[in-house]
Amino acid sequence: MRYQATVHDLTHQHWLETLNESEIPILMAENHSIYFVNSAFKQLMGIKENDVAHFTLEADWLNTNIKFQPDFNTLLETKQLPARAKATALKTNPPSHFDVLVTPYWTDMTLYRIFFMTPSHLLSDSEISSEQKERLASLGQISTIIAHEIRNPLGSIRLNLQYLFQRMSIPDEYKKAFKDIEMGIYRIEKVIQSILDFTRPKSPDFQLLCLHEIIQSRVTAFRNEIEETAIPIETHFKAKHSSILGDPNMLDRVFANLISNACEAIEGKGVIRIETENKNNSIWVSIHDTGRGMPPEVLSKIYRPFFTTKSDGVGIGLAIVRRILDLHQADIQVQSRVGQGTTFILRFKLMESGEA
Repeated sequence: MRYQATVHDLTHQHWLETLNESEIPILMAENHSIYFVNSAFKQLMGIKENDVAHFTLEADWLNTNIKFQPDFNTLLETKQLPARAKATALKTNPPSHFDVLVTPYWTDMTLYRIFFMTPSHLLSDSEISSEQKERLASLGQISTIIAHEIRNPLGSIRLNLQYLFQRMSIPDEYKKAFKDIEMGIYRIEKVIQSILDFTRPKSPDFQLLCLHEIIQSRVTAFRNEIEETAIPIETHFKAKHSSILGDPNMLDRVFANLISNACEAIEGKGVIRIETENKNNSIWVSIHDTGRGMPPEVLSKIYRPFFTTKSDGVGIGLAIVRRILDLHQADIQVQSRVGQGTTFILRFKLMESGEA
């Protein structure tokens, strides 16, 4: 069967468009032929967009380019759905490994099988339990739906709410309700973005930047956001050299997460203190809070995906922080004592030579 580019149902077409936007490889099979592959799959297999119309995707072709375990034909015939599998893309150098979820999809009385291929390196941390790996794989596979079917309508709801708030004459007793709704939407969007950042990692856009400027920009933004709590944030930039090679958006995410955690750890009065210094051709950044601190049994788990002590937390914020820092070849350490607070210490390699 030739690669199918047209469908008869608008809902079906919408679903294919959603799958095509995913950053993980996805293929859809009908009987023993490949019905659809998304852009990420084409990129993985080196299939050019211009060649799709002339390209024949058969199960036999797939078996010579991707090794499934169980094999692809078995996955096409099994009645136990959803099913789990492993896959290795043989055309990449080195071979790429994937955790695969095969799910059924019915339309027009036709059964399709969708293969969601999550890169195994996202699930390879030896500290992650098998249950957590299962949750990570499932989360990666539904991230496409989250992005397209939840985030986009949610943004529209927020914009319309803001429009109504600005254009309508709202009695004072209802204004707080509008603000509460808007804050609720903001929190949902923040959770969605965290999930997408974790399940759809992007390559860094490295630039020469001033780390002090990145930190100061985030501190200024955060001071505006937490005006009601009025937790002071002190900055002491002792480092004379602060030029590093990094992705400004990713590093902003790192400091946003660490400062937010510091703020949430403080109950009542307290302070957040950020300091920098130069040592050994590096810039060291410490973020200290005078919050409640963490016991050793919690401290040893903070980077594990889905581990959280917050009632409304997702538990992937620090996992994202560590991943970003790994991409920047930066180090992170943490010190904490119950009742005295927590300090995160980050080390980045300087672009300048010499030591302050």
